[in-house]
Amino acid sequence: MKTVKLVCVLLLAVMILALGLLVASVSGCADLGSLVPASPTYPPNGSSQYPYPVTVSKGPCTAWKIVYDGDEGNPFCAHTLPTQQVGGCIQLSYMGEPDTVCIVSIDVQRHVAYVR
Repeated sequence: MKTVKLVCVLLLAVMILALGLLVASVSGCADLGSLVPASPTYPPNGSSQYPYPVTVSKGPCTAWKIVYDGDEGNPFCAHTLPTQQVGGCIQLSYMGEPDTVCIVSIDVQRHVAYVR
């Protein structure tokens, strides 16, 4: 008999808790979506899936030239180059348009990175 009373009291407590959460979520006091973990974010590592971001511009280059392999005529200019490894990938951002490319060769003396 005591076990039946205990189970009934526990069920009643669980129902009251569930009702309280429902009322709080409807009234905006509780954000049940915050209980679900957000998808993880990954830092750039130079892979094609997580390239390093690089903002580029056109015009005279003072630091690095980013040249599409085989097209020396119209380079992009970058203030920094986060990776100087052949095979490392970067995401060029020019006027808000992203383009992921990978370094195929690099000339460190002239500060030119050839990408494809």
